[in-house]
Amino acid sequence: MSKSKGIQSHAFFKLGKAPAKADKRTFQFAALLKITPPTPLQYDFDLTHPGIPMPMFANDVHGD
Repeated sequence: MSKSKGIQSHAFFKLGKAPAKADKRTFQFAALLKITPPTPLQYDFDLTHPGIPMPMFANDVHGD
């Protein structure tokens, strides 16, 4: 009998991350940042949308 090489040599159980594949069609996040308007430094959601209920859901007792 030959010595087993372990699960790493098995056809169905390849472990680890596959190498990255470079493709020019892949969406680049930097391109999105160039076309989006700058985000505001502050935004108060409660002043703009006062009618939305925000219940506590027991966060006052149990925390987040």
